[in-house]
Amino acid sequence: MRISILALMLVALNTVSFSVLAEETVELDGQVFTLADGLTIEQIAGPPLIDRPIAASFDELGRLYVTESSGSNARVYDQLEEKPHRVLRLEDTDGDGIFDKRTIFADKMMFPEGCQWYDGSLYVGAPPEIWKLTDVDDDGVADKREVFFDGKTLNGCANDLHGPYIGPDGWLYWAKGAFEEQTYEFEDKLDLVTRAAHLFRRHPNGGVVEPVMTGGMDNPVDITFTPGGERLFTTTFLTHSGGVTRDGLIHAIYGGVYGKDHGVLNGHPRTGDLMPPLVHQGASAPCGLTRVESDILGMAYQNNILSCSFNLRKVFRYQLTQEGSSFKTQELPFLESNNIDFHPTDVQEDADGSIVVVDTGGWYKICCPTSQLYKPDVLGGIYRVTRKDAPRTADPRGMEIAWHKLNDEHLSQLLQDPRKAVRDRARMLFSKQEVKAILPLVTILEQSDDAAHRLQAVWALSHIHHPAARIATQVALSDNDSTVVQAALHVISVHKDKYAVQKVLPQLHSENLHNRRVAAEALGRIGDDKVIPALLAALGSANNRHLEHSLIYACIEIQGIDRIRQFTQHEVAAVRRGALIALDQIPSDEPLLAPGDISSLFTSSDSSLRDIAWWILSHHPDWAGSAAKHFDSQLSKDLDDQQLQELAVNLIDYANSPDIQPVIGSHLSGEDLSKDKLIVLLDVIAQSGNKSVPTSWKSGIIRSLQSDDLSVIGAAVGALNNINKESDDSQIASLLSTISADTDVPAMVRLQAMNSIPSGLRVIDAVNMTFICSQVSTTENVATRATAVDVIMSSPLKGPEFFQLANALQTTGPMELKRLMERFANQQSPELGQALVKSLTNSDAISVIPLDQWKVHLNKYGDDVFASAEPLFERVNAANSQKREKIESVLALMDQADARRGQQVFSSNKAACMSCHNMGYVGGKIGPSLNGIGRIRQPRDLLESIMYPSVSFVRSYEPVNVITTDGKVYNGVIKDDDGQRIQLQLDAQRLIDIPHDEIDEQSESKVSIMPAGLDKQFTPQQLADLVKFLQEAR
Repeated sequence: MRISILALMLVALNTVSFSVLAEETVELDGQVFTLADGLTIEQIAGPPLIDRPIAASFDELGRLYVTESSGSNARVYDQLEEKPHRVLRLEDTDGDGIFDKRTIFADKMMFPEGCQWYDGSLYVGAPPEIWKLTDVDDDGVADKREVFFDGKTLNGCANDLHGPYIGPDGWLYWAKGAFEEQTYEFEDKLDLVTRAAHLFRRHPNGGVVEPVMTGGMDNPVDITFTPGGERLFTTTFLTHSGGVTRDGLIHAIYGGVYGKDHGVLNGHPRTGDLMPPLVHQGASAPCGLTRVESDILGMAYQNNILSCSFNLRKVFRYQLTQEGSSFKTQELPFLESNNIDFHPTDVQEDADGSIVVVDTGGWYKICCPTSQLYKPDVLGGIYRVTRKDAPRTADPRGMEIAWHKLNDEHLSQLLQDPRKAVRDRARMLFSKQEVKAILPLVTILEQSDDAAHRLQAVWALSHIHHPAARIATQVALSDNDSTVVQAALHVISVHKDKYAVQKVLPQLHSENLHNRRVAAEALGRIGDDKVIPALLAALGSANNRHLEHSLIYACIEIQGIDRIRQFTQHEVAAVRRGALIALDQIPSDEPLLAPGDISSLFTSSDSSLRDIAWWILSHHPDWAGSAAKHFDSQLSKDLDDQQLQELAVNLIDYANSPDIQPVIGSHLSGEDLSKDKLIVLLDVIAQSGNKSVPTSWKSGIIRSLQSDDLSVIGAAVGALNNINKESDDSQIASLLSTISADTDVPAMVRLQAMNSIPSGLRVIDAVNMTFICSQVSTTENVATRATAVDVIMSSPLKGPEFFQLANALQTTGPMELKRLMERFANQQSPELGQALVKSLTNSDAISVIPLDQWKVHLNKYGDDVFASAEPLFERVNAANSQKREKIESVLALMDQADARRGQQVFSSNKAACMSCHNMGYVGGKIGPSLNGIGRIRQPRDLLESIMYPSVSFVRSYEPVNVITTDGKVYNGVIKDDDGQRIQLQLDAQRLIDIPHDEIDEQSESKVSIMPAGLDKQFTPQQLADLVKFLQEAR
């Protein structure tokens, strides 16, 4: 009776007991390791043999190739020029499991972020290239260096390339990170021009580079494979929100598009919503990844996934079980260190089943969110994790086997050897025989009772490039083990075996949903449009996102337009939906759908059809008119809260359409419009992106401004504050002026009313200025302060108002002071200069502006003013020269720190932390999430970030300088770039759009948008309390 590999995996999972969940502790190298019960750890390589290891890979003889950093954190462009890193080959000459000999396998390397031994050569990912290094004479030194792949891009974080990794199919896989543009040429389809993240693959013999996955994440890193060939990878920044959802482990479905959602994904075919991750790891900075193949650590470990976390000083362990056509995971203990400088970057399984963990040490700082301090002197090491009572594996690499004398029968037997390294070597030898190996491999498929044996035969056939090997693979499609079938489907897919279509088609109805999905992938890659009816029909029973994706994506890839079109009116909603998505996403010079194909679905009783109609409409702004009748009808009905919210969400996207604006306008001025609908329409207008008030909206907006209801007035003013930038309507300006002067109106509404009046019609008198200046104090909330500053910066001020503003500076915070000083750029009155110096002397925020800039600001007021500012200059200089002492003085108070007091500081208007950062589900999304920050940052790191935010930047939040064609200079963080324009976050409140054709120069900035000088706003004890609060956010 044949035994199912999947069944064995499930048995292994069910053997987990409480004893496995217990923990062991081991003191080693000055740190304490916490391991799963029954495991132990030892160092097998360290200084001086190796100092700063990064990634590792074993060859057939057990020699370990390790990429090693020189410790350099120089600009990556300088490293590309200097090539200061190297690759070492480590050997265990006496067989005690400890490496004791090294040779420099390759020197003068660019930052070597990954390596893979395969078929006699070492492939090293050193962006922008993957190198193939070969030691021809086996003296331990690579004497042949070839570029296997050149991505031709290099960004400032060097995350353009990670890998490569060999798949069981015999292809090399690697990851591209964010967000440089690369181009890939294809003979049978459109070239790929992309800034997105990807997984790519290429055969070791060369040839086409194929995209496997597309994402908006910053840095996909490591890739591993399940027994059946499914691809798993780790990545950073797969969401915008960060925090607990920032990094993760992902099941890479072929053609899938994953987060985060922003402009780099434009133009990549999608099958609906973004594909979901398997696991959210928080801000873990994942690195190495591997699947445990043996059971030496225990049956419960077999086929577990091990994932290194640079930030969290641990190796995650995940058990996978099938769920739908993907997986679900359970996290279990494996390895964690208490040493803040333990940074695991790679994990490998050795031939004896032990686990090798690479610790790179404390040198790495480039774009690193936790390594604030450059510590090249804190060296790393390589460790081995074993089970205490594990039996010793005899000859784990098969060194005693006379490989050169083996016949086919012996080689076939070795494919089911319990030793992983022996199986791998036997499979490689079979692949070298090419056609001669096919018959013995088919014999295994037809006669072996061992599913694992048959699985190895399938993967061996994938390595053989001959038509007969493709025919032989088809034999495995009738196997009664689902994993063997899955492997065969993957082999057929990667080789695009067009003769396998009829044997693959029945798998669309397999009881195993994984195999339905892989069958769809294979059919899509083969490209026979006659299978489209079967693919679309299968959507009727596809009740999960991953299977649905593969079925639709296969149709997109095949591009059988006429056949797909026949299903756009299908009675089964899932089938109709899939056909519509496919036609919308197939690349074409002209749309393959028309407005009439979706307009009737806006009111469908099926929510999936309604949603997809709006989704398709969002790709065709010129079709907005087709929704006008629907919007008019909905606004005329009585709607519940959910319906009203759904209407608002859809209406926002089209509020700037000339076809939709009259609909909004007619209802906005209607007599019978309810208050709820009125406020919703005003909120829609606020988010419309218009720069002026369309004629059709004016009467309704004027009527709203004249309302007796403050909530309606507030909504109308909020709308105008966002869109009334190019209007000169005197009636609206008059109403806004009246509202701004009304002391019964909330302060924020008054400020927005002032800000909504075009500057040419705006009058700021002493009374107005007194009110505005009162709102820039740190006692007010951040949004109010920012709006008050906006009013000041855009209003025509006269002499007296400048004196009022100067007096107000003493109570502003760092964010406001920096901007407001720009308002004095054209002022030179000595009297005003003296007023500035007097006010600034009482300010706690002055260190936000560097000393040289203060001197520029005040020099223009004359020698007397400049001389009187000397104490001010001394304060700024002292504040900036005592950084280390300040940090130590605050850290000394940590024993008395109180997290509850720290929470009050964090939530205060003065700190304004929550205007940019979120904690829990509350706060802004401008800066990194602080959820779980205490797990990855030490108190010193947290304090440095608060006091000196420009020392280092979290990846994805690096500031840039942008100079526009009209000479304006901006400093900010890019929030989105869709290829046409960038969105630049200037501070907590200001987000601007800059078209690409208006950018003259864009470069890295060294100035954070988080203001410096917060240490002057609080006492040392308050800062210690704030750090304590953040530290306990785990």
